[in-house]
Order: sequence, then structure tokens, then C-alpha cells
Amino acid sequence: MSLLEEVLDIGIALSRTVEWEKLLDLILTKARSLTSADAGSIYLVKNKELVFVCSQNDTLSKRLGKKKVQELFQSFSFPLDQKSIAGFVALSKQPLILADVYKEAHKYDLSLFSKWDRVNNYHSQSVLTLPLLNPQEEVVGVLQLINAREGEKVVPFKSEFLLPLNYFTSQAAVAIENARLYAELKEAHLDSLFRLGVAAEYRDKETSAHIRRVGELAKLLARELGFGQEELEMVFWAVAMHDVGKLGVPDAILLKPGPLTPQERKIMEKHTIIGGCILHKAKSSLLRNAKVVALTHHERYDGTGYPKGLKGEEIPLLGRIAGLVDVFDALSSARVYKPPYSEEKVRLILREEKGKHFDPFLVEILEDKWVECWKIKDLYQDEKYVFNLQETLVDKLWEEINEIGS
Repeated sequence: MSLLEEVLDIGIALSRTVEWEKLLDLILTKARSLTSADAGSIYLVKNKELVFVCSQNDTLSKRLGKKKVQELFQSFSFPLDQKSIAGFVALSKQPLILADVYKEAHKYDLSLFSKWDRVNNYHSQSVLTLPLLNPQEEVVGVLQLINAREGEKVVPFKSEFLLPLNYFTSQAAVAIENARLYAELKEAHLDSLFRLGVAAEYRDKETSAHIRRVGELAKLLARELGFGQEELEMVFWAVAMHDVGKLGVPDAILLKPGPLTPQERKIMEKHTIIGGCILHKAKSSLLRNAKVVALTHHERYDGTGYPKGLKGEEIPLLGRIAGLVDVFDALSSARVYKPPYSEEKVRLILREEKGKHFDPFLVEILEDKWVECWKIKDLYQDEKYVFNLQETLVDKLWEEINEIGS
């Protein structure tokens, strides 16, 4: 297979990768493989700066271990100007080959190279720097490869690499922009879901901190059950929307300060059905799982819950997880009708309800991760005097609206 054919095959792999970190790592790995480069970095253009986002170094990985080397690479940014080699290449939109960076690049600021080499006992010599240009000839970033090798010997990068690498960097630039767009769309999608969950909790005088807590607590349990990383993210967002059905509960019932009548309780319990209806026939797997959570997080392990009276493992696992972490958070948090319970009291209640309200195995996992659960509580605390703060925020926004109108 020719170098050009190999580049085209790599382009197919890049087009199929949308996860940000995996894509950057793939670009750098393939570029180094094509050129026999010992090391390399990727810089992306953002707000007239170059942002260091990814780096690899075989020599240091062999010396220190890959994990340790990954810890050395901290993201940073520097001005997009012609003082640096990466900045010059980005602005000129032309590749630059240097056989010996310290001997041939006197007009550039080499502090990034010298500092890195000095701190890590490394020597940068041959350098190939290429612009990442999208189809509109706009610079997306810069790819920098360091120390081409023939065996153990450092050699200059070959000029014949430039043509196939031109195709490669064009494909990489398109893949980066696609991944950025995917990430933005995903963020917008998840942000909308989170705000929908917040809207439901806001009506019930809750805060977004409650949603964060139950989502993180659910992830903690799911991780112990062996869920993968993508599944854990799904668990967080699905559980975060557990009470979305409260959007359909009348204010007179939802906000009633005293105990509910039996008839009002029946209406309140319908928030599980309403949540299921809101999420019915959702196309995304995340929303389909959120529907399961909305419908089943008030089922009880002994079959006395609602809306269907499911029992034991008839209750979907996500529903059992959501039901446990929701009650744990309710017990350990302040409510309008009670102060937060102590750790001892929360533990006692959970143990008493083990096998009744809750899946006993999940309770055991929660107790095993007890310290981590309370750390989550501390990390995502409710705002003090949240109702006053909410009213103040509304008043402030109203003032701004009036100023704009005038």
C-alpha cells in the first residue's frame, strides 16, 4: 500500500470518530506513524490564540510510563502570532520543515521547546509543523511532529511527506470541525434535558443541586455494578430527569405546605405517568431510559409502590437505582418540612427499608460507598436561602428587561 493510499484509509477512520479526545489521539498517532516521529503535539485555534490540546512522546513514555507522561501534558495557550513556529505556520498556512530546530529557527521564540526539553530531559531536533486547514482554507489548528527516526537515530523529516500529509491534515481538520459540532450539539441536547429537569424541580421548590446529586449518586452505584463510561453518562442524565412529570402536577397540590389528602396524593402520584407521557416515543436511547426512570422510580421492592406496584427485579434496574438515590438525597437534605437528617439516621432508615422499599443489594453498595456519597452531598450543596435568591434573580432579570425596553 502506498503512503497516499494509507492516508486515504486513515481519513475513513477519522471520519468515523466523533469523540473529542479519541479523535485528537488518533490524529496524532496516525501522523507519527506515517512519518516515524518520536513525538508530536496538536494546537487548536481559539479566540486569536493557539491552545495546546494533545501530545505524545514515545521516548518519555518508555522512560516514565504512558500514564505518567499523560499527566505531564497540561493544556495551555499562547498568542497566535509569528513569534512561535506554530503561530507562523498557522498564519502563513504553509508547512515548515526544520532539520535542527535550535540551529535553524533563530527568528522564532523557542521557549516552549527549550523549557519542555529542559524540564523533561528531552532533546527536540527535527521538527515538521503543518497547518490544519478546513475546506474553506481557514486554519483550525496546527500539527507539530518532532524527531523523525530511522532506528534509534534522529533524522530530518522527508519533504516527500508533504503531499500525502497535506491530504491527511485536510481530513483531520474536517474531522476536528465535525467533532466540535457533534460536541456542541450534544452539549445543547444535554443542557436542554438538564433545564427541563430543573424546571420540574423548580416548581417543587428544589434546586439544580438536587439533580446533580442524584445523577452523580446514581453514577456511583452504576459504576460499582460495572457500567461502562458511556453507560454512566446515560445513567446520570436519565436519573436527573426522574421528576420531569411534576411539570404536569397542579400548583395547588405540588406547592401545598401541609399534608396531602388521599385524593391529592393520587394526583401527585400521577407525576410518574405524566413523566412517562412526556418522554413517550422518544427517539434517543437516553430519553427512552429517562422514561423508564420517570415511570418506575417510585416503585418499591416489596411491590407496594406506584404506579404499577412492580416487585423486586420486575422494577428495571435504573428505576431501582433512581428510587434509592432520590430517597437518600431527600433524607440527607433540608426540606421545607424538615432539617437534614444525620448520617446515622439516614443509614438507619435505609437499613430498615432494605428489601422493603429498596433493592437490598443496592443498599449494600451504597453503604460500601458511604463516604463517597456524602462527598457528593458536600460538593453539590443547595444554595442557602434558595427561595430568596431565586426571587432576587427574577427581580434582577425583570429590571434588565425593563431597561432594554426603555
